[in-house]
Amino acid sequence: RLMGVWNSNVPEVIGPVRSARQYYTALAAEYDGVFCHFGGPSESGDKLNVYNYMEKNNLFQARCDGLTETEAYYRESSRTAPHNACLYTEKAREMIDYTPTVRSFQFDPSVELANTAEEISLKFGGNLTYTYDSETQTYKREVNGKEHKDSATKEAIQVKNLIFQFANYHDENVNGQLADLAGASGKIVYVINGKYAEGTWSKESVKAKTIYKDEQGNEIVLQPGNTWIHVVPTGTDITIK
Repeated sequence: RLMGVWNSNVPEVIGPVRSARQYYTALAAEYDGVFCHFGGPSESGDKLNVYNYMEKNNLFQARCDGLTETEAYYRESSRTAPHNACLYTEKAREMIDYTPTVRSFQFDPSVELANTAEEISLKFGGNLTYTYDSETQTYKREVNGKEHKDSATKEAIQVKNLIFQFANYHDENVNGQLADLAGASGKIVYVINGKYAEGTWSKESVKAKTIYKDEQGNEIVLQPGNTWIHVVPTGTDITIK
């Protein structure tokens, strides 16, 4: 699954919106925005119960759940359920009656890394490949050999910054997994403008922001533009050419 985060240029409609998972809520809480989801595991006593997790950790000042905020969502007729719930973003934005604490990154258009990364491939939710386009200075994304396109614009996905964050995953039952993010740390590989480097990540608590550092221990600097962060299982094989 994907978790989208918008700070600006928010589209009128976002979708499809799926059910929440604990590790997504731990990541989303860093941004202090409206967390939008369509349900989630809720069985009493289940370690995967996302509602108990959100309440226990007091994660969000505003939350837009498709099971209760029914006017904020609609079903897209061209898709099949459960992949067809879409969000009217203005309805969600109306829920912000507070001043959010903005989660910031460091940006510099001149940032350059040392090692060549023209193509990155790994197995994660399918066979993923990112290929560098020097003309646009972005990476084009392919899933299982097919170009990944935005269903609304029909344009290929282009990514300015890539971060691969290695975390421990563990099975809780036959229906799902958890990823250890809060109070955890690990390795990262990050890719910018045809180059890559390695570093570390750490997240002190559920609501704390994840800190990404380079090999010298400094917080990493990204290029202005969109960033895709992949929380991959520890030991995932990433091929970089």
